Amino acid sequence: GNHPAVYVSWFDAVAFCRWLSRRLGFPVRLPDEWEWQQAATGGGANNVFPWGSEWDAKQEPWRANTFESRLGQPTAVGMYPAGVSPAGALDMAGTVWEWCLNKFKAPEVIRSGARDFSACVLRGGSWSYSEDGARAACRVRDIPDGRLNSIGFRVVCSSPSSSTDP
Repeated sequence: GNHPAVYVSWFDAVAFCRWLSRRLGFPVRLPDEWEWQQAATGGGANNVFPWGSEWDAKQEPWRANTFESRLGQPTAVGMYPAGVSPAGALDMAGTVWEWCLNKFKAPEVIRSGARDFSACVLRGGSWSYSEDGARAACRVRDIPDGRLNSIGFRVVCSSPSSSTDP
């Protein structure tokens, strides 16, 4: 129950957000890259990782589930409290790559049609990537119908006055 959902495509994640929005009665969506970056770094320009600027090989197995942890799979949410971001967000580095609304080659584009298979952005690294993937600035891509055991998503709740709908 507290493990991240994996094997979730971008289309699946957006559909889930729409369903949850209707169920809760307020907007829920994937974050755009800027929002994801703010949650990961707290807006701190010097934060290379959610916890700061340094990767210490002796500490990082306690801060992020990356390849270096040697677990070889996603972990439950919150298993790495020492890796909390300044904004209080957990698991912003490692565990699973997280879908963002943005298109990879055109970050200003946050909408996609059913036949639009342009690559979308993933952030945060995963259990299968090294420390480089855990950097807050790292961004990779996949096609929106891609499903892997290293890809999941997180959601943001928009202000009731927001009209953004993915």
